[in-house]
Amino acid sequence: MNIKQEYIRPNKYTRPGLPLKKVTAIAIHYTGDPGATAQNERDYFDGTCIADGRYASCHYCVGMDGEIVQLIPESEWAYCTCQANAYSISIETCHPDESGKFTVGAEKELVELTASLCKKYGLNPQHGGVVRHYDVTGKECPLWYVTHPAAWTGFQAAVVNCMAGKPYSLPCSGQAVSTAPTVNPYYCDTTSLTCCPGMVYTFKTGGAITCATDAFKQIGCTMDNGYRLTTFRADKLTAGVGFYINGRRVCVAVIKKPYSDTTKDFTKRVGQEYTFKTDFPLVCGNGSIFEHMNTRQARGYYFTKYRAAAQGTAGFYCGSTCVCKGTVTK
Repeated sequence: MNIKQEYIRPNKYTRPGLPLKKVTAIAIHYTGDPGATAQNERDYFDGTCIADGRYASCHYCVGMDGEIVQLIPESEWAYCTCQANAYSISIETCHPDESGKFTVGAEKELVELTASLCKKYGLNPQHGGVVRHYDVTGKECPLWYVTHPAAWTGFQAAVVNCMAGKPYSLPCSGQAVSTAPTVNPYYCDTTSLTCCPGMVYTFKTGGAITCATDAFKQIGCTMDNGYRLTTFRADKLTAGVGFYINGRRVCVAVIKKPYSDTTKDFTKRVGQEYTFKTDFPLVCGNGSIFEHMNTRQARGYYFTKYRAAAQGTAGFYCGSTCVCKGTVTK
């Protein structure tokens, strides 16, 4: 979705500069001007409309080929939807003929622009977040969505699916649109990694990722919007091992023993607190004996505070390594 930002000049007829304090709806319109382009509409609101002393404008205009022009900042009113001007962002959409039926290019970008705005302002397209001009004033606009009510409900459903990254259908044409992203097969979100034995780590990649040795064991893989989420467990100490996608190294990982400033077993009374300094996340094997209070990171270390909560003995672990044991007494 490419938006050309070409604001019209401030004036009392088409860009009054009134602050739009809260957006609660996206208002959908058609231009009512068959064959006009988005640029034609923008220039009209910046010229002839002002000269004629007519109060009218919009925030965005979507062209028949899918081009989008922004005429007015979202923080200002547009004179487009009468009493809804104070709380709505308005989108005019171009069309080729008197029927008001939108082209594939226009409707696809209209869906995507509306979905983007709904996500931005936290609006539900099917519960008042997206409205027709018709819903506010009774004017037959956008015409096709008024004369074909099923197309309007289909548009709202398409916006919902687009927001969720799911395929949707364009109501005017019935054409299916896939929202699956173009994924680089060699994409990897991690280029270097340091773990201790027993730790698990999940890579997000564009293709199947493998470890060059058995230092890491794959324990799971799922798909998410075209990407692979592959989880490995660090099994064996290694000074460095490569992860590969289709023969290309994308990450180098190290597995080393964890450091802890506390390696000797200790004893605390109920209610006392203790803070560990480690180079990997630390967990207690029994949270009912030692209650986790908080963890903060500083200077490359984890500072983890526990409170002695109940009598007993529990181990403290970095990954699968028990760094020490703690005992709680009365």
